[in-house]
Amino acid sequence: MKIELSKRDLDDLHIFASLCGHIGDGNFHTFIMYDRKNPEERGRVETVVHTMVKRALEMEGSCTVSTTLSAS
Repeated sequence: MKIELSKRDLDDLHIFASLCGHIGDGNFHTFIMYDRKNPEERGRVETVVHTMVKRALEMEGSCTVSTTLSAS
């Protein structure tokens, strides 16, 4: 199942990342907390996000983005 692949990808980041939502209808939401000033960490997060978007589109799904940036 594709959601299990996304969960594994998030786990492999080794930073705080969670997957939750109303999965019964195919929708899920991810929350990833990372240091945007750390180029290595940011690169890993970007790769995972791009992979999840690609998976969603391959399944004829959609993707929306909402971000919250800290003041620091």
